[in-house]
Amino acid sequence: MFADDADNRSSKPCVTLVQFTWAFVPFALLISVALLYPEASQNLRLFRTIYLIRASLLLVLPALVFFPFIGFGVEVRNLWRLFWTFGLIAHLAHLGYAVFFVFGDQLETARLYPDLYGLSSNNVSVYRLIVEQQTSVVVWSNIAVTGFWLLDAALAWGSPPTSRAIWSFHVFTWLYVIFSFIVSTIYFYKNAASYNLGVCLIAVVTLALVVRALLRSPGSNHTQFAPVQTLR
Repeated sequence: MFADDADNRSSKPCVTLVQFTWAFVPFALLISVALLYPEASQNLRLFRTIYLIRASLLLVLPALVFFPFIGFGVEVRNLWRLFWTFGLIAHLAHLGYAVFFVFGDQLETARLYPDLYGLSSNNVSVYRLIVEQQTSVVVWSNIAVTGFWLLDAALAWGSPPTSRAIWSFHVFTWLYVIFSFIVSTIYFYKNAASYNLGVCLIAVVTLALVVRALLRSPGSNHTQFAPVQTLR
């Protein structure tokens, strides 16, 4: 099990300024780069969409690494919550740019020339454009991972992972986000930069799990990967 807490207060998100700064500074820098660097490109909205998902992956990496160690103290849990949330915000910004700007910009042209997009003239929409270019499996997988991530972030801030149901959902979402990023960066190879980020993701998460397997939880006689327990 993860470490026993002295009381329920240790599982509550009492974030300090230092903890917030550690997460917010990378978030602010990466979002700024993702929005400003594409100014030099010929397709501002497309490249902002691309760089925002890269920013999301870089921001979520610390959260994925911290997650196996959240029983090692409220400080670690807070950093997990913060990076998990900021990574989600970047992910939502990426989706917003993709849906409303990248595909949204194509809508009028698709209505005029639906054959060019493989659509029928009476069934042209942003959703149909996305499905035609990315397949329904990818679209619904993105919707699912976003929904699970949103709910998981809400649970991370609202409820300590003391129940098996909440803990199981955290583990499921953690795995789903990892799987989603690996598929999008490695399986659907688009460029070397994204591919290398996917490889980095696999490497750091694997290393974190190896280290976690070798460590004993504070105040525990074993190292089983299990929910945080609180004294009642």
